[in-house]
Amino acid sequence: MTEKKMWERMRFKLGAKLFLQRIESRTGLGILDVAYTKSALASGWIEFKVIKKFPKKERVVIPFRPGQLSWIHQYIKYSKHIYVFLHIENLLYIFMGNKILAAYSKQNMHMLSCYDALWRQVDWKEVFNLL
Repeated sequence: MTEKKMWERMRFKLGAKLFLQRIESRTGLGILDVAYTKSALASGWIEFKVIKKFPKKERVVIPFRPGQLSWIHQYIKYSKHIYVFLHIENLLYIFMGNKILAAYSKQNMHMLSCYDALWRQVDWKEVFNLL
């Protein structure tokens, strides 16, 4: 799995229901992958991350770049509408708001995520409602 494939799948499944804009910015260091708008009152940011396998260590840490961490810390002050779509092994976890900055044990990822499913079984209607 790649971030590009995650984006393509999301755009295919939700592109007719949401305004989705992939951001490729060299000037805005730290800006996340996708800006979305669902309605006049519902918009936010999505970051795609891929980890090939659960680490042998106890904790899973989402691999943000330093610029992203700074951007996220600033954005969270104003809005909780920030999501990380984390693909790990064959699973999708979605984390929201300040929970995206945590380190997770394999056991508590399900509890702390706002959505999780096998990648091929993602319910995109549920993901839409979540956003």
